[in-house]
Amino acid sequence: MIRSLSAVSLLALGGCINLIAPASELPPRYTLTAMEETRSEQRLPYSLAIADARAESALNTSKIAVRTGANEIRYMPEGEWADRAPRIFSVLLERSVEERGALLAVSDRVALPLADFVLYSDIQRFEADRTTEPTQAIVIFRVRLESRNGMILGVQRFETRVPVDGDSTAEVAEALNRAASELSSDAAGWALERLSNARS
Repeated sequence: MIRSLSAVSLLALGGCINLIAPASELPPRYTLTAMEETRSEQRLPYSLAIADARAESALNTSKIAVRTGANEIRYMPEGEWADRAPRIFSVLLERSVEERGALLAVSDRVALPLADFVLYSDIQRFEADRTTEPTQAIVIFRVRLESRNGMILGVQRFETRVPVDGDSTAEVAEALNRAASELSSDAAGWALERLSNARS
């Protein structure tokens, strides 16, 4: 009886294994990759928390946004971001600052609830714009750097447009990754410049 049950279990397990699709058939998930940064020679005695980015509901999703009209947003039919767009953008900002190696600690507000400074961001556009020719990946966001006691050290707007080299989801995600990585690097440099003259 025990042997029979074991045989049935093995057959069932074999069936489950066969149900796993090949990698090429799994729906793709895309993320954002920070640029390689030159390590800073300056070491600042501060910790920095990266607040979760804000965005309107149309962008606060894992779907990859495409602008098809002046006030119309649709989404790519295949593939998604690995998390909500504001979340992966916040992680990108964190890694862009961390890559410089200039601070004592960089993380989100959960890990650093009492950080010396906080970097807030507000995503205004994070999409492929098909109302232009050729299609462009557009990333626009504002950042605000505050001390722990609420003093504002600076506010800055960042914007870039990158051509999309095709119509596929992978090509749109790649262009948005290039645009976001470039701007997050700029934002990291801006924040560190402000912090170099700051007092917590």
